[in-house]
Amino acid sequence: DSRAAAAIIRKTARPGDTLFVWGYRPELFVYSGLRAGSIYLDSQPLTGVPADRHLTQSTPVETTEARRRRAEFAEFCRPDIVADGLSAYNPNLAMTRYPEMAAWIGHYALAGRTSQTAIYRRIP
Repeated sequence: DSRAAAAIIRKTARPGDTLFVWGYRPELFVYSGLRAGSIYLDSQPLTGVPADRHLTQSTPVETTEARRRRAEFAEFCRPDIVADGLSAYNPNLAMTRYPEMAAWIGHYALAGRTSQTAIYRRIP
């Protein structure tokens, strides 16, 4: 799935574009060749739910800092492409479930989908 998602990302990407991954999919940076569009390489610091656990559970191990980081992320981060590799596994951790992220993802349009990953492109 990661290779298929990266193929869609590469087709969607323009020179200099950046990527943010919702979920723990670091291989997408390698396969797509895009640089990170945030200091956060995945959603763990934004949800407070560690990788692997986030596939089956949604209870955060910490909440206050995760909420602060989401608000800061939504205000300042504008990656060109977002790959959501978590919501299909755990809908309780979907970006749209967090008020800060729901408004933020509204600035993106679906560019493609694999069975486990949705790829979004920022709307100009």
